[in-house]
Amino acid sequence: MKNKMILQKVWDIYGFIQENLYLNRPDMKIGENEFNSALLFSFLTAVNQGKEIIMGEPGLGKTTSAEYICAMTYRFPLGLIWAGVVSGHPEQTEEKIIGRPDLGRLNQGEEVVIWSHFSQLPVKIVDEINRLPETKQSIILDGVDRGKWEYMNHVIINEEYCLFATANYQDRGTNTLIAPMVDRFDVMVESKHPGPNIALTISMKDRFNNLLRNPEYESKFNEILIEHEGYSKKMNRMEDLCNQFGDQMEREFHLKMLSRDERLDIRNSIQEIPFDLDAKAFLRTVISELSFCHKYGQRRTNEQCEDGCHYTNYMCHHIKNCISNRFPISVRTYAQSLAWLMGNKEVNVGHLKTVMPYTLAHRLQWRDEYVSQKQSHMRKDSLQIHVAKEMVNEIYRRYNEQSSHIKSALAIAYQSLSGNEIAPMDGDHPIYEEIKRDMEGDRRTATHFNDFRDYPYEKKEIPLDRMIEPKRKVMDQIIEGYARCLQTDARNLVSELEKGEIIEAYSVAEQTLRALDYDVDDIEEFCMELDKGDGGRISRSISGLTGIYLSALFNNLKDEKIHISLRGIKQKIDFLGYRLPEGKILKLEGDVGGFVGAELRGGDLFVEGSAGNRAGAAMGSPPHSSAPTKLPTSPSSSRILPSGSL
Repeated sequence: MKNKMILQKVWDIYGFIQENLYLNRPDMKIGENEFNSALLFSFLTAVNQGKEIIMGEPGLGKTTSAEYICAMTYRFPLGLIWAGVVSGHPEQTEEKIIGRPDLGRLNQGEEVVIWSHFSQLPVKIVDEINRLPETKQSIILDGVDRGKWEYMNHVIINEEYCLFATANYQDRGTNTLIAPMVDRFDVMVESKHPGPNIALTISMKDRFNNLLRNPEYESKFNEILIEHEGYSKKMNRMEDLCNQFGDQMEREFHLKMLSRDERLDIRNSIQEIPFDLDAKAFLRTVISELSFCHKYGQRRTNEQCEDGCHYTNYMCHHIKNCISNRFPISVRTYAQSLAWLMGNKEVNVGHLKTVMPYTLAHRLQWRDEYVSQKQSHMRKDSLQIHVAKEMVNEIYRRYNEQSSHIKSALAIAYQSLSGNEIAPMDGDHPIYEEIKRDMEGDRRTATHFNDFRDYPYEKKEIPLDRMIEPKRKVMDQIIEGYARCLQTDARNLVSELEKGEIIEAYSVAEQTLRALDYDVDDIEEFCMELDKGDGGRISRSISGLTGIYLSALFNNLKDEKIHISLRGIKQKIDFLGYRLPEGKILKLEGDVGGFVGAELRGGDLFVEGSAGNRAGAAMGSPPHSSAPTKLPTSPSSSRILPSGSL
């Protein structure tokens, strides 16, 4: 009952601001409700102690909207909020922003700080933040992040605070916001022009007659702030005065505002709202695309993705930077806040899709090619927000196509890390690779996958676990044959490869494998053993020899069509598909090394991934003895086909 009353009060405040103080057009729809994104996210920011940057042209109400919202949600008269606003300009100093010494007391040998209104008030507004030089932005960095303000040897910490920063679009007077500052903002919104009709209505309002102004109370608040008293005591006195001001506003104007206890109740209610399973899986999917890199392990600003990577069509290829850990915190907070406002009991994918573009627009650094594709689109949002919306929709389409598979992969990870021997699930998305990484190493834990412990999945056993004794003997013989090839040819193979020549280890492999009855599962198990390195049954390997041996396995297999996934294999193996005979179709998923398809004998080879140099070298060469064959430096006409042809 209490929560419902507070929720209704919040809706009343939102409606009053929308109809009387910040007139605007709705630009988003949630369910049956229409909202203005700038007003909605600013309101959620004030309630959940968030941090928001408001972009827009000059004079479109960026700062004004934040001031009105903060006055209503914190019970402050408007003039007090004005007194605490920090203006962004090149001459700003630490003394103007945070605090200054009391010179009278300092002359008496006593170090006392006179804290600024900005540092003390829980409501913080920085006007035109991008006019602060980059060196000055660091002054407020720690305070923005933690609410900790330090001057000389004194510190105050805001137990409750929200931050709004406004910024005009880039011009000659603006500066670049440093990356650590940008990332500290939870959301970015745009304050848009309301259109000619609403603009005219705004111009007719009496700007000197504002209900939220109260010079008497503004003076009382100011007296408390300038006193030399402990910060926590000041804040308690401030809250008493806030309640008095709020009561007077309700008596005189029937205007309800939020108390500190009500704000605390709201935040507690927000934090209790759980995510449903799809929301958890979708958020992981988004994070994986914004942090994953197949080649370098993760996205880094100083390492750019190369063309030709298997994951070229995913977002990891279209961005320059790696998303930070603040992103999921922002998404969680605002998605829960939105669910609470809408009266929902759980956060679902719809809530995430609504808030994600605004939590990502300022955080992502896009590659020019991707932005240029979107720049000419018909749109109603700024380019940053529009591109972020397009990106979220694109990732959602991929998630929607394989949501059950992704949730199964997460469930299998939990079961495997809980002691059940189940192989990780394969899939064509960075999330599957990230799941496998978390299943490796000595510090593996099922904790990260607890949410999916009860999700039903199709059990996929590790091939070794379902092998009967004869199958174990087959694997032993396959590994022994590889060891013999190493003992016989390893030294020559290394030296000859440097000259671009092959040693005929292939015949040794064929002699070993000809009498064996094995299948694709055995080949996959052999690949798994290869990848274990010193921790497995194969203590050493050589890429070229491994490829030749695997090729012998492929070529002597009875199956005409062979499909092998190499995505979990760390090394790029050379010479895969060597001498693939006519009638064989070999499909390899994952990146491969050089000389793929060397001396192809009429078979069809498909590679879903990148390949090294000299693909298809010496294709169609006649059979030869064990003497080495010189490979050409460029491939001849190729039968290696794109994977889409299969």
